[in-house]
Amino acid sequence: MKLSELAQRLFVWNIEELKQVNESTCIVHNEQSGEIMIKKRLDIENVSAMERLCSIRHKNLSAVIKITEENGKYFSYSEFVPGNSIQHYIDSGKIFDEDEAIKIIVAVCDGLEVLHENGIVHRDITASNIILSYDGNVKIIDYGITRIAKQSAARDTYILGTAGYAAPEQFGFSQSDSRTDIYSTGVLLNVLLTGKFPNE
Repeated sequence: MKLSELAQRLFVWNIEELKQVNESTCIVHNEQSGEIMIKKRLDIENVSAMERLCSIRHKNLSAVIKITEENGKYFSYSEFVPGNSIQHYIDSGKIFDEDEAIKIIVAVCDGLEVLHENGIVHRDITASNIILSYDGNVKIIDYGITRIAKQSAARDTYILGTAGYAAPEQFGFSQSDSRTDIYSTGVLLNVLLTGKFPNE
Protein backbone atom coordinates (compact mmCIF):
# COMPACT_ATOMS: atom_id res chain seq x y z
CA MET A 1 0.00 0.00 0.00
CA LYS A 2 1.47 3.34 -1.03
CA LEU A 3 0.93 6.30 1.30
CA SER A 4 -0.03 9.67 -0.14
CA GLU A 5 2.64 12.39 -0.22
CA LEU A 6 0.51 14.47 2.14
CA ALA A 7 0.47 11.75 4.77
CA GLN A 8 3.99 10.43 4.32
CA ARG A 9 5.78 13.80 3.98
CA LEU A 10 9.19 13.71 2.36
CA PHE A 11 11.42 14.83 5.20
CA VAL A 12 12.99 12.67 7.89
CA TRP A 13 12.45 13.42 11.57
CA ASN A 14 14.81 12.74 14.43
CA ILE A 15 12.49 11.29 17.06
CA GLU A 16 13.27 10.76 20.73
CA GLU A 17 10.92 8.46 22.64
CA LEU A 18 9.90 10.01 25.95
CA LYS A 19 7.34 7.60 27.41
CA GLN A 20 5.72 4.31 26.45
CA VAL A 21 1.96 4.62 27.04
CA ASN A 22 1.02 1.08 25.97
CA GLU A 23 2.26 -1.54 23.52
CA SER A 24 1.15 0.47 20.47
CA THR A 25 1.48 4.08 21.67
CA CYS A 26 4.27 6.29 22.96
CA ILE A 27 4.96 9.98 23.58
CA VAL A 28 7.83 11.28 21.45
CA HIS A 29 9.86 14.46 20.93
CA ASN A 30 10.60 15.81 17.45
CA GLU A 31 14.13 17.12 17.87
CA GLN A 32 13.91 19.34 14.76
CA SER A 33 10.71 21.20 15.63
CA GLY A 34 10.69 20.73 19.40
CA GLU A 35 7.14 19.34 19.22
CA ILE A 36 5.83 16.71 21.61
CA MET A 37 3.69 14.19 19.71
CA ILE A 38 1.86 10.91 20.08
CA LYS A 39 3.25 8.05 17.99
CA LYS A 40 0.82 5.17 17.44
CA ARG A 41 1.15 1.90 15.53
CA LEU A 42 -1.70 1.48 13.05
CA ASP A 43 -3.64 -1.51 11.82
CA ILE A 44 -3.67 -1.68 8.03
CA GLU A 45 -7.47 -1.13 8.09
CA ASN A 46 -6.87 2.19 9.85
CA VAL A 47 -4.37 3.72 7.42
CA SER A 48 -6.83 5.15 4.85
CA ALA A 49 -8.78 7.02 7.51
CA MET A 50 -5.58 8.34 9.08
CA GLU A 51 -4.37 9.58 5.68
CA ARG A 52 -7.60 11.51 5.32
CA LEU A 53 -7.24 12.90 8.85
CA CYS A 54 -3.84 14.37 7.93
CA SER A 55 -5.63 17.04 5.88
CA ILE A 56 -8.19 17.94 8.57
CA ARG A 57 -7.66 20.71 11.11
CA HIS A 58 -10.30 21.72 13.66
CA LYS A 59 -10.07 23.20 17.14
CA ASN A 60 -11.90 20.22 18.67
CA LEU A 61 -9.87 17.50 16.94
CA SER A 62 -6.33 16.49 17.82
CA ALA A 63 -4.35 16.92 14.61
CA VAL A 64 -2.82 13.97 12.78
CA ILE A 65 0.50 15.37 11.57
CA LYS A 66 2.15 12.57 9.64
CA ILE A 67 1.95 8.89 8.73
CA THR A 68 5.05 6.79 8.16
CA GLU A 69 5.89 3.28 7.07
CA GLU A 70 8.73 1.85 9.13
CA ASN A 71 9.98 -1.69 8.50
CA GLY A 72 6.65 -2.72 7.02
CA LYS A 73 4.59 -1.24 9.87
CA TYR A 74 2.50 1.93 9.76
CA PHE A 75 2.62 4.66 12.39
CA SER A 76 0.80 7.94 12.94
CA TYR A 77 2.23 11.04 14.58
CA SER A 78 -0.46 13.15 16.21
CA GLU A 79 -0.72 16.30 18.25
CA PHE A 80 -0.06 15.91 21.97
CA VAL A 81 -2.78 17.81 23.86
CA PRO A 82 -1.64 19.04 27.30
CA GLY A 83 -4.52 18.56 29.72
CA ASN A 84 -6.61 15.89 31.41
CA SER A 85 -9.20 13.50 30.08
CA ILE A 86 -12.83 13.57 31.16
CA GLN A 87 -12.17 10.15 32.68
CA HIS A 88 -9.50 11.69 34.92
CA TYR A 89 -12.10 14.01 36.42
CA ILE A 90 -14.75 11.28 36.70
CA ASP A 91 -12.26 9.04 38.53
CA SER A 92 -11.58 11.87 40.99
CA GLY A 93 -15.31 12.05 41.78
CA LYS A 94 -16.26 15.12 39.75
CA ILE A 95 -19.82 15.42 38.45
CA PHE A 96 -20.12 18.08 35.75
CA ASP A 97 -22.94 20.61 36.00
CA GLU A 98 -25.31 21.17 33.08
CA ASP A 99 -23.47 24.19 31.69
CA GLU A 100 -20.12 22.38 31.77
CA ALA A 101 -21.62 19.25 30.21
CA ILE A 102 -23.33 21.21 27.42
CA LYS A 103 -20.08 23.03 26.58
CA ILE A 104 -18.20 19.73 26.33
CA ILE A 105 -20.88 17.95 24.29
CA VAL A 106 -21.26 20.87 21.85
CA ALA A 107 -17.49 20.85 21.29
CA VAL A 108 -17.48 17.07 20.76
CA CYS A 109 -20.37 17.39 18.28
CA ASP A 110 -18.54 20.17 16.42
CA GLY A 111 -15.50 17.92 16.03
CA LEU A 112 -17.58 14.92 15.02
CA GLU A 113 -19.44 16.98 12.42
CA VAL A 114 -16.14 17.65 10.65
CA LEU A 115 -15.16 13.97 10.79
CA HIS A 116 -18.54 12.86 9.44
CA GLU A 117 -18.47 15.46 6.65
CA ASN A 118 -15.21 13.83 5.58
CA GLY A 119 -16.68 10.32 5.68
CA ILE A 120 -14.89 9.32 8.89
CA VAL A 121 -16.38 7.50 11.89
CA HIS A 122 -14.40 7.79 15.14
CA ARG A 123 -16.02 4.73 16.79
CA ASP A 124 -14.48 5.31 20.24
CA ILE A 125 -15.99 8.44 21.78
CA THR A 126 -15.40 7.88 25.49
CA ALA A 127 -14.52 9.89 28.59
CA SER A 128 -10.91 8.73 28.14
CA ASN A 129 -10.75 10.09 24.59
CA ILE A 130 -11.96 13.61 25.32
CA ILE A 131 -9.31 15.97 26.66
CA LEU A 132 -9.95 19.22 28.52
CA SER A 133 -6.81 21.11 27.61
CA TYR A 134 -5.06 23.44 30.01
CA ASP A 135 -6.03 26.38 27.78
CA GLY A 136 -9.74 25.57 28.16
CA ASN A 137 -10.35 23.77 24.87
CA VAL A 138 -12.10 20.43 24.35
CA LYS A 139 -10.43 17.96 21.99
CA ILE A 140 -11.23 14.51 20.65
CA ILE A 141 -8.16 12.26 20.65
CA ASP A 142 -7.18 8.66 19.78
CA TYR A 143 -8.15 7.60 16.26
CA GLY A 144 -7.02 4.03 16.89
CA ILE A 145 -10.19 2.35 15.58
CA THR A 146 -11.35 5.17 13.32
CA ARG A 147 -12.59 4.04 9.91
CA ILE A 148 -13.88 5.50 6.67
CA ALA A 149 -17.64 4.85 6.58
CA LYS A 150 -18.56 1.98 4.25
CA GLN A 151 -22.03 2.50 2.87
CA SER A 152 -22.17 -0.87 1.11
CA ALA A 153 -20.99 -3.12 3.96
CA ALA A 154 -23.59 -5.10 5.91
CA ARG A 155 -21.67 -5.10 9.19
CA ASP A 156 -18.34 -4.18 10.75
CA THR A 157 -15.47 -6.50 9.86
CA TYR A 158 -14.13 -6.51 13.42
CA ILE A 159 -15.83 -6.14 16.79
CA LEU A 160 -14.16 -3.04 18.22
CA GLY A 161 -15.15 -0.40 20.74
CA THR A 162 -15.19 0.40 24.44
CA ALA A 163 -17.69 -1.44 26.62
CA GLY A 164 -20.41 0.88 27.88
CA TYR A 165 -19.89 3.38 25.05
CA ALA A 166 -19.94 1.17 21.95
CA ALA A 167 -23.15 1.16 19.91
CA PRO A 168 -24.88 -2.19 19.16
CA GLU A 169 -23.65 -2.20 15.56
CA GLN A 170 -20.06 -2.35 16.82
CA PHE A 171 -20.77 -5.86 18.09
CA GLY A 172 -21.40 -7.23 14.60
CA PHE A 173 -25.11 -6.42 14.22
CA SER A 174 -24.69 -3.88 11.39
CA GLN A 175 -22.26 -1.36 9.90
CA SER A 176 -20.84 1.56 11.91
CA ASP A 177 -21.69 5.03 10.62
CA SER A 178 -22.09 8.55 12.00
CA ARG A 179 -24.92 7.36 14.25
CA THR A 180 -22.40 5.17 16.06
CA ASP A 181 -20.60 8.28 17.30
CA ILE A 182 -23.89 9.97 18.20
CA TYR A 183 -24.82 6.98 20.38
CA SER A 184 -21.48 7.14 22.21
CA THR A 185 -21.82 10.90 22.67
CA GLY A 186 -25.18 10.34 24.35
CA VAL A 187 -23.54 7.89 26.75
CA LEU A 188 -20.79 10.44 27.39
CA LEU A 189 -23.41 13.07 28.32
CA ASN A 190 -24.90 10.71 30.89
CA VAL A 191 -21.44 10.02 32.33
CA LEU A 192 -20.70 13.75 32.59
CA LEU A 193 -23.92 14.46 34.50
CA THR A 194 -24.04 11.37 36.72
CA GLY A 195 -20.61 9.74 36.68
CA LYS A 196 -22.32 6.53 35.55
CA PHE A 197 -23.38 4.69 32.41
CA PRO A 198 -27.09 4.89 31.49
CA ASN A 199 -27.69 1.27 32.53
CA GLU A 200 -26.20 1.70 36.01
